Amino acid sequence: MKHVFLLIQLSKKELVIPNSVQEMERNVFLKNDTSNPNLTTIYNNTGKSFDWGTIVGGNYNPETGIVENSLGNVEIKKSN
Repeated sequence: MKHVFLLIQLSKKELVIPNSVQEMERNVFLKNDTSNPNLTTIYNNTGKSFDWGTIVGGNYNPETGIVENSLGNVEIKKSN
C-alpha cells in the first residue's frame, strides 16, 4: 500500500511517519505561523531519505538531523 501525504496541519509537537510511506510532497509538514507552529520532532520510520528542508520549510542539515526553521528547529529522528 502506498501512502502519500499532501498537506497536513498538526497541533502536536511530534509526528511519526510509518514505514508504509513511500513519498511526500513539498511543504507537506510546512512549519510557519499558521501551519504546524508547534512541530519539533519527526520520527522517520520509513528507512528512506527525504528532502526534509522542502517538506518542513527550512534548511536541512543531514549530519545533525535538524531542519532550521525561523519558528524553531525540527529534529528528524530514525525511530521512536
